[in-house]
Amino acid sequence: IRTIFPETWLWQNLSMEGKTDVSFSAQVPDTMTSWLVTGFALSPTTGLGLIREPITFKVEKTFYIVAHLPYSIKRGEVTVIQVMIYNFIGNTLITDVRLYNKNDEIEFVDQSSSDTMRRTKAVIMPGNSGRQVSFLVKAKKIGEIAVKIEAVNSLKQDSVEHILRVEPESYLSRKNEGRYIEHNEHKSTQKYIKIDIPRYTIPGTIEIAFDLDPNFLSIPIENINQLMQTPKEYGEANMLDFVPQVVALDYLTESKMNNENLKNKMINYIKTGYHNQLKYKLNDGSFCNWESEEHKKGSIFITSLVAKSFKIAAKHVDGLISNEIVESALKWLASNQQSDGSFVEVGDKIHNGLQSKYALTAYVLAAFLEVGELANKYSANINSAIEYLVKIHTKLVDPYDLALTAYALSLKQHEAGKRCLDKIIERSNQTGDVRLWNEGPFSTEIGSYALLTYLQYYPVIEATPIVNWLTNKRSETGGFSSIQNTFIGLRAMAQYALKTSVNAYDYTITLRWKKLLAKKFNVNRYNARYTQTTNVPSDVRQVLVEIDGIGIGYYQVAYQYRTELKDAKHGFDLSLKLMEDSNYRVQNLKVCTKFRKPESYTTSNLAYVEVFFPSGLHVNNENAITDLASRHKIMKIKLLNQGTNVRVYYNSLGEFDSCFIVKAERRYDVALHRPAHVVVYDAVDKNVFAIKKYDGIVNQPCDICQDEDCETMACKVAK
Repeated sequence: IRTIFPETWLWQNLSMEGKTDVSFSAQVPDTMTSWLVTGFALSPTTGLGLIREPITFKVEKTFYIVAHLPYSIKRGEVTVIQVMIYNFIGNTLITDVRLYNKNDEIEFVDQSSSDTMRRTKAVIMPGNSGRQVSFLVKAKKIGEIAVKIEAVNSLKQDSVEHILRVEPESYLSRKNEGRYIEHNEHKSTQKYIKIDIPRYTIPGTIEIAFDLDPNFLSIPIENINQLMQTPKEYGEANMLDFVPQVVALDYLTESKMNNENLKNKMINYIKTGYHNQLKYKLNDGSFCNWESEEHKKGSIFITSLVAKSFKIAAKHVDGLISNEIVESALKWLASNQQSDGSFVEVGDKIHNGLQSKYALTAYVLAAFLEVGELANKYSANINSAIEYLVKIHTKLVDPYDLALTAYALSLKQHEAGKRCLDKIIERSNQTGDVRLWNEGPFSTEIGSYALLTYLQYYPVIEATPIVNWLTNKRSETGGFSSIQNTFIGLRAMAQYALKTSVNAYDYTITLRWKKLLAKKFNVNRYNARYTQTTNVPSDVRQVLVEIDGIGIGYYQVAYQYRTELKDAKHGFDLSLKLMEDSNYRVQNLKVCTKFRKPESYTTSNLAYVEVFFPSGLHVNNENAITDLASRHKIMKIKLLNQGTNVRVYYNSLGEFDSCFIVKAERRYDVALHRPAHVVVYDAVDKNVFAIKKYDGIVNQPCDICQDEDCETMACKVAK
């Protein structure tokens, strides 16, 4: 059975070892096609050599089949699976073509047979020709369905197996309840954790897991490349492949955790992230958020983030990161300092919190102080920024401004930093052993900066209430709700973990649900660096966690479930219009969205709109999107999943509609299709979003059937 059908497949590094030629062998994939091979060579004496033009070779058989399946469909939809059979034998052959229902995951829509596990169609194949056969099927389950197709005659046979993706027509919710363990002496404690799953959840979609992390940071380290479910198509988001790895490497090194394989893996991520980030570098030394030439504009925020991150990472990748790149970034930042010592964003607005010149000045000052000796020549700029913040710090009222100012000044142990911290603490609430701030898009950043600053001025033990709050903000993978939350949250957690590391790990966790003993975990100094996990039955709605012994750690109850997709709006308006010139073959959809959150901000943070098309439709290229906005223009377009959905990015969205039209064309026939949807998200605050469904043009199975299938159905298939 042929099962391997990649679009590209060969990446080979070879050492010539002084020879002028070298040979190797590789097994070709199962696709019947022509392949283009290119390559290059590097020589210490003659330099770079390139193949002048690609070499072509063809993979073929005298008898074979090619199947055409849509990239994905939804459960309950009817689709046509097209099969082309090619006969390059000279003889005419009567061939049976079969489609197998391997695991009873599809339903045959035609009425030609009562056999539910296979369909067979006979076709007469003249020599040196091709013939088409089609099968009409309906998906019964969500997930990946194996579709096996076979063609057999008296002389030859061929078979292929493809994967048909069946997407859920629902919304996935992920939740996490995390708790910090702090037993500085031998004692017993217990906590109930509620699992909040709504009654209208789709049956069979609930998953619950309990994870124990005695090391406090093992969960994010193990999930270092998937801390957030967020797109990485812009400058700030690209740093997700860089900053967390640097934080984790610093932690592993300072905590003397000798896991060389893990360290090497992270170093490779850093190398990739570094090279990708250079796409956003401008000739003046600054960094921007978009790589297209028309949108390249140096950003104070992005340049500060990149400069300090590159410098901190340099010690882990000897010789890779040039000091000149960091120095040119610092030079550009210094040249954009205002006469009063402050900084004002000159680039694109992507983060509302850093539009305040107080917060931005503190952010830039912290970057200068964190790059070490490279900032020595900018002492005048640093002192000017410090003087500015000290001068205005008593007037600050916004918690975000206070948090960043406190942190930046704490790096110089300035008393004004302590005063700002005390004001932040005054504006928080402590309930039991948890210190919390009012919920908002920047509350996690505020708490994280407060924790880092607290560690500078006060005993570590007094910071525990902040840690208890932050641990419950973590996702199941160890990240936080936004990019900046994740960057600063991980740093704060790592610094706290290093200052509270203990040698005594000796405790037992007993996990109970429905008053039954479910699982026991033993933690000691030999296994404290590893996570322990168990699944929880999907009908459990509360667990009891009993801890007995001495030591520190973290545990979480992570769960997910699916609900029916419904229209919703929280901070954005979203309207959709199917244009009059749309039909089954071509869909023109007008999408309009605007920011409507009733707060002090008049625009959103960086935002993106993602359009999902009805099954079988796709876009060919970026030209399928027409931007209609006069303000808040589209900054980037990204085609996803073979063009079956498309994502457009904005620096921000305002109070007036930003609209575009997207043209999708039909590639595969689908009937009874489920509604598609459009979603708009604020990249910083995921609680600000909107979702709206739409139907498109719905066809019936009799509209897409072919040949004998139409006859057997007699066009009486029910919806």
